[in-house]
Amino acid sequence: MSTNEIGEKIYYSDAFSKVTNMRVTCNHITVPVEKIKSVYVNFRIESFCFSVIVSLSSLTPFLFLGFMPERVKPAILVLELILIAASTLWTIVVYKNYTELVVNVGGRELVIVSTHMRNKDYVCKLSDAIGDAISGENKYQKLKKSGEIDSFATFNPSETFRLKLMLDDYEKLKSMREELLKAKNG
Repeated sequence: MSTNEIGEKIYYSDAFSKVTNMRVTCNHITVPVEKIKSVYVNFRIESFCFSVIVSLSSLTPFLFLGFMPERVKPAILVLELILIAASTLWTIVVYKNYTELVVNVGGRELVIVSTHMRNKDYVCKLSDAIGDAISGENKYQKLKKSGEIDSFATFNPSETFRLKLMLDDYEKLKSMREELLKAKNG
């Protein structure tokens, strides 16, 4: 674990996300750690299985094609191909969003990362880092309540500077992400 120039402990950092003791930034979403109650990884198994079943069942009219009159076969084939294309597209969309990183913020569940099956290790790393940040924040709040750590009630200029550096860091992450996406797409 390292720290940055504004004194945040960095639990995890890459071009798309950053987890510190104060905030979690993933893609374009930033959430303060103190507001996060829990974090978990949601594997959308039921949705994926259902989409695969629908895709496979869209092939069943081909079994009865021999029993249909010749004049309706072209119309049935066109409808069948549209059904197969739509169900396959749906399966692809579900696959691309198979693994979700969900945080509970103020009683609401917020999906901050959604990716395909092959990136599940990445999402699990992020989840572990967020869990570490939450436990660190809980420990800090307990120490603060017990009086072992002084809390400053006033907002001083150094805090303003820290916030400016946080915003600059967020903008850097955002531009790095855009550059990576441009390189990936073109």
